[in-house]
Amino acid sequence: MLLCSIIKLLKLLKNGFSIETEASGGITVENIAQYKGCGVNFISSGELTNDIHALDISFLVDNAIKNN
Repeated sequence: MLLCSIIKLLKLLKNGFSIETEASGGITVENIAQYKGCGVNFISSGELTNDIHALDISFLVDNAIKNN
């Protein structure tokens, strides 16, 4: 969503109400500064976890349970 669209939408949504809003989707380290001051309360970026690989600790947990 374009930043100008976000600002217009926030004006419609809030309309005098105290609600918290979040912007997400397509937000990266490179473009996050554009969202500063746009009116949302929270900004989320999946870029923080996109390239993270899970650590399989299931064997350790299974063995700990069996040994107790």
